[in-house]
Amino acid sequence: MKFVHKINSLFDWLESKLQWTFWLYIVLALLVTFEVISRYVFKQPHDWFLEVAIALSVYCGFLGAGTITKERRHIDLDILYVKANPKWKRIMDMVNSLAGIIFSSLLCYFVIKQAVFLTRIDSRYETSLGLPYSVQTLGAAVGLILCILFFIGRFFKAIESGRGE
Repeated sequence: MKFVHKINSLFDWLESKLQWTFWLYIVLALLVTFEVISRYVFKQPHDWFLEVAIALSVYCGFLGAGTITKERRHIDLDILYVKANPKWKRIMDMVNSLAGIIFSSLLCYFVIKQAVFLTRIDSRYETSLGLPYSVQTLGAAVGLILCILFFIGRFFKAIESGRGE
C-alpha cells in the first residue's frame, strides 16, 4: 500500500508541477499548426509529421487515462451507486477496481507483447525520422500501468474504508 501511495504522490507532483498531459497537447497543437503552414503556405510538407503526431496523440490519450483514473473522472453509471448504502458502495468500488485492474492488465499485456514483437522485427516508419512503431505502443503501456496502479490504490482504499464498520 505504501508503494501505491508513493506512486500516487509522484503522479500528483508530476501532474501539478509539470502538467505533462497539458503540455503534450500544446506541443501537438503547435506541431499541427506548423505542419499546416508548411504544407499549405510554403508547399513544403514534412514526411515525419504523421508519425510524431500519432505518437504524441497516443501518449496524450493514455497518460490522460492515468490522470482520469486517479481523479475518478471516468464516466460512471451511478444510478445504483447513489442510492446504495455505504457498505454496498464499498463493494461496488471494490468490484469496479478489480474489473479495472483485470481489464487494464490484460490490455497492458497485449500492448507490451505487441511492442516486443514490433521491436523484434525492427518495424519502423518509412520517413526521415524512422521512429520504431513500438514507441507508440510503449506510450500505451505506460498509461495502462498508471491505470493499474491507481486501480490498485482505489481497491485498497475501498478495503480500508470498511475496516471501521
